[in-house]
Amino acid sequence: FFFKQKTAYEIAQRLVGSEMCIRDRYMGKKQDDNISGPLPDESSKAGNENEEQAPAESKVGKLLADLTTQRVIVLILILTFCLPLLDSSSYFSTPFASPYVVKLLSNSHGKVTGSEFKTLCSNIGETEVNDDTYPLIYLEGPDCSLRYSISKEDLRITEKMEIAEGDYTAITDVRKYTKLNAGLGIGRTIFLCLLLAIGAIMFSHDTTELVLNPLESMLEKVKLLATDPMAFCLATSDEEIGVFSMQRKLAGNGLTENYETQYLENLIVKIAHLLAVEFGEAGTKIIVSNLSNNDFLNPMIPGMKMQAVFGFVIINSFAETTEVLQEQIIPFLNQIAETLHATVDKYLGSTNKNIGEAFLLLWRLPEEEVEVTDQGLNTKSNAVRTIVDLALFSYIKTIAKISKLKHIKESPGMKKIKEKTPEFKLKMGFGLHAGWAIEGAIGSIHKIDASYLSPNVNISARLEGATKQYGVPLLISGQIYNLLSAHVKKYCREIDCVTVKGSKLAIRLFTVDLDVHSLTPKECNYFKVESGHKKEKRLEKRKQFHLDVKNEIKTSFHIYETDEDLSAMRAGINCDLSKQFKEGYEQYHNGDWPKAFEIFKNAKVLHPEDGPIKTLMEYIQNMNCKAPDGWEGFRELTEKQFLTLLHLANCAAKTPLHYGIATMIPQSSF
Repeated sequence: FFFKQKTAYEIAQRLVGSEMCIRDRYMGKKQDDNISGPLPDESSKAGNENEEQAPAESKVGKLLADLTTQRVIVLILILTFCLPLLDSSSYFSTPFASPYVVKLLSNSHGKVTGSEFKTLCSNIGETEVNDDTYPLIYLEGPDCSLRYSISKEDLRITEKMEIAEGDYTAITDVRKYTKLNAGLGIGRTIFLCLLLAIGAIMFSHDTTELVLNPLESMLEKVKLLATDPMAFCLATSDEEIGVFSMQRKLAGNGLTENYETQYLENLIVKIAHLLAVEFGEAGTKIIVSNLSNNDFLNPMIPGMKMQAVFGFVIINSFAETTEVLQEQIIPFLNQIAETLHATVDKYLGSTNKNIGEAFLLLWRLPEEEVEVTDQGLNTKSNAVRTIVDLALFSYIKTIAKISKLKHIKESPGMKKIKEKTPEFKLKMGFGLHAGWAIEGAIGSIHKIDASYLSPNVNISARLEGATKQYGVPLLISGQIYNLLSAHVKKYCREIDCVTVKGSKLAIRLFTVDLDVHSLTPKECNYFKVESGHKKEKRLEKRKQFHLDVKNEIKTSFHIYETDEDLSAMRAGINCDLSKQFKEGYEQYHNGDWPKAFEIFKNAKVLHPEDGPIKTLMEYIQNMNCKAPDGWEGFRELTEKQFLTLLHLANCAAKTPLHYGIATMIPQSSF
């Protein structure tokens, strides 16, 4: 019987067929039973359509609508209570008295005698003239014409009121009313303007706080991402990169909900942070190039040459460790990576690649302060030497931390490994080299990696691989040694001079002798802090450390001399070892291998575990204690397995093996 996976199309066809069968059976039963009604799927569709609702209102929209409603209600109430106070009818009675006077005279005309009518007109005139509010200034009729102190020609149209009834006309002085009405009109205008301004400010404030400020802040984040992506990794707090604090502002007003604008802004920051973490410094140009223009996404940008210190680190015995830990390998690996990355980051470096158990690190060098020659890099700058010093120091601190920190030594992963292999010890190899590299995007539009291409990067990896052969935790090249400060060089021991695959020049190899058994296990409270606070705490220390180094408050000399871990690991190192090894190495380099072998042999009695002594003795012994013809003081670095094979072939032939013959045997180089 042969089985195959069903394709999505086949599955869909089967589902459609099943649905049709159900429909047919249902229709048949419906016809038999003479039942009327919608099909199951039709009724469900109808139900789904009824259940469909408009998208839920956002929290920001709801809050903005509520605030707007509140503001409108308050404004209406203010208008309702305040506008009557700005109406002239609240201060003067209307209509005026003159219309009644004219009407009275008109009705009395012809009904009283002439003398009585004149008396009536005179009395009315005196009464109206003395009125404080609307004094009468002119009264005219068929039988009377009264003029008073103010002439009607002296008043403007708005300052007088003329009333006519039949043959009678009266003119009243309304200047007081006009002035008051004008003042109240001005007051109403000012009041309404102020009210509208306050309302507009309040509405605008709500919109600004809830919508515009977050949008502007989001735009600032995108602009920052387009110019300096690494700022999101290096900021010590949210405020430093301008994260909008709307939640904290609203919390002061009793509003504690999380709003969509805050969510979007935090999302932008997280995406920016992820981009910066994913691409690293090598990908900065990719991010900036694609965000600063309106063209289509183009991650494949040209490379750029730069100078840097390259570090390559590998966790030894990783395959066996993975086999034991299975799913637990990820947290175990991340604990080590956290320690390595944090240390490198603090000491001016950055991480470029995590390749399983391997890590590619770099310390960028200022090109204007580095001189490039055929022999490598030279500098007279203290800043460059400080960077190189700290690159080496970050390796030393990482070795100390993975050897003493209890959260690593006593982690669940370590306990599980030691259950299977009690003698297991966590070891790592470190290689360090300096030179040029091409920084850019590698891959295609489907997947890219921002990394560095150069023989110098490969050399750092080959130096790390050689640490197993020499039995040392770290190897640095002569290029690194030349760039170190004089006070740091005293910690280094030259152990060989070789050529490696990818380099035409001989490379001097140096190591730093360290005794990790002298370290005292220590708790690290840093790893007990919550992740957000952990990052903030580390970045604050990093920022302060960088400022101290930049301002020369802390120098590499001070860092090396005052570090407790380095002092403890160097305390158990015998000074005679370096002296004896140096004597033997000089003879080895000069071609006097028998004498070099004897010196190494005597040194091995006192220092039986020294890896470089074992390696050089084994190599000299495999070559029958005779330097090859044309010996120039360096050899080709080959795998240890090849040297063993070479020795066995030599013993089988029982003849001295010539250097030229050795090069004819297939070999794999680092």
